[in-house]
Amino acid sequence: PTPVSRPVVRQPTRSMTSLMVEAKTAVRTSEPLYPKTTAELPKVLGGLKIGTRKLVVVTGASSGLGLACTKALANKGGYYVICAVRDPAKMDAVAKAEGISSNSYTAMKLELASLQSVRDFVKNLKAFKSARP
Repeated sequence: PTPVSRPVVRQPTRSMTSLMVEAKTAVRTSEPLYPKTTAELPKVLGGLKIGTRKLVVVTGASSGLGLACTKALANKGGYYVICAVRDPAKMDAVAKAEGISSNSYTAMKLELASLQSVRDFVKNLKAFKSARP
């Protein structure tokens, strides 16, 4: 994918005291990220069926704001949450205690301070592409 960036400049309104600049990035891919129709059958990844749900990655999902986001997204129904955590076993225990359905999330190990851990996480995350329709 080749990122294409263009800055957007907005003039200040009465409530704004300074000029705001936003960078919007468009990413071009060779194939669509989501299915065109919801009638397509889901593919399977080790028995896991994501179907047409949106795939969301939440870092720090075993506590605090990450846990709150995970719980809200998992309970909403239209999302499948990848919980990027240091300890997947702890995440599983927390999810069970919080009542998060095991069919709505997967806990994956990620240590952001380790470049190798990030590379491994991305490699494993790419495997979820085959679970999409």
